[in-house]
Amino acid sequence: MMCKQYTTTGMNKKKNWLLLLLWFFVAASSRIQYFIFGGRSMIDTYGYFSYAMMRASKQEPVLNSGLSYAYTRNLSRLLKFTGNLIDAVGIYQLVIQTLWIVLLFVGISMLFGRLAGFVSSGILMISPWILKSVFSVSPENYFMLYFSLLLVALGYFHDRAMKGEWNKRAWRGLYLKLLGFFAGVMCIWNYLGWLLPVMMVYVLICHFKALRDKIRLQNQEKERKNKDRIMKVRTQIWHLLIGLSAGLFAILIKYTGLTGDTIVDRFYWWLYQFQGFPERCQDVSAAFLLWLDGALVAGIFCQVVYCIVKAKKAESAAEDQTPEAAVEASQNEVPNDTVEAVEEGSMPEAEAVCYKAPEVEVKEQAAEPEMPAEEEGDYVVTEDGRKVRLLDNPLPVPKKHVKKDMDFDLDECRMEFDVEINENDDFDI
Repeated sequence: MMCKQYTTTGMNKKKNWLLLLLWFFVAASSRIQYFIFGGRSMIDTYGYFSYAMMRASKQEPVLNSGLSYAYTRNLSRLLKFTGNLIDAVGIYQLVIQTLWIVLLFVGISMLFGRLAGFVSSGILMISPWILKSVFSVSPENYFMLYFSLLLVALGYFHDRAMKGEWNKRAWRGLYLKLLGFFAGVMCIWNYLGWLLPVMMVYVLICHFKALRDKIRLQNQEKERKNKDRIMKVRTQIWHLLIGLSAGLFAILIKYTGLTGDTIVDRFYWWLYQFQGFPERCQDVSAAFLLWLDGALVAGIFCQVVYCIVKAKKAESAAEDQTPEAAVEASQNEVPNDTVEAVEEGSMPEAEAVCYKAPEVEVKEQAAEPEMPAEEEGDYVVTEDGRKVRLLDNPLPVPKKHVKKDMDFDLDECRMEFDVEINENDDFDI
């Protein structure tokens, strides 16, 4: 049994890796072909390339958001190796767009299901707006690379916790704090980062439902070490909140040091950026918001519909199954070694209760009577007190005679030729 389970798990891992490589190949080949044969050239509509060159020359530009600060710093480091070539930025954005599409597929699949990952990443892969963003020097792809990486990290935490493998070890608490910290940084970078805390809430709700019984059982166990126990949901919330708060305040304090403003002024500055709607807010286009949110909603919706249809099919199949087939299937689920243990009488009583049907069959076979019995109607009661029902006679027999009673009223059945005779009548016979 262990070898078969190990082989199946190995085959699933190979299948997942092949699927991931195929998805990477599709995303990369489509973008390379569009970049080469699309007939488009790089444009610097919003001036980020110029800001990056200013940073490379050690001049600090005035920018609109934390995301633009991080993006231009990243580009300035790139330009130190490639020179002031705007086409190098295009190749760089092509690479990171391919990476974040594949990482988004992995993260959404781990959180919501494989179908949701396929639909969400597939919509963004074929989106014309996403394809064109490669040729525009803009921070959307840079933001999505970090966003997708955090989705994968959150998906790993979710997968382990749902299997009951997220214990109280110190490094797991540190993992959650770092996850919350970088999520806080993303929230200050851009408003789209708040999707991460929303998904964290969804994950914690799932953990509360799934781990409730497991945690109750482990509380009854005294032998397990504290560090090997499952981490409670409230402890997970505590670690994530500490990291999230630290990330929010750390990035605000950092920009306070860069600009010389107070942290309150920086917070109001961050809120002021939302006036850019409905066009461009915090250096991210509103069109990208629609594509990203629409893809995520479509993927989750398809996954929910698939789960509902699958559950209804399983329910209808269970209803169509005959009682005899259900009994036979339940008997087939009983392991052979268990049945043998019951027949030999070596199974403990507590375990034998789970397999009552085979035990009854053994008793009935072993108790075929050769003792005298007295009849009581359609049943036979043996000397040891067991009542056995008699089988019906399969041979044809005559019908039982039913006695009929005949009763006539002589006064009502008089014949018409009867003549009344008085005492004074005189006649000859």
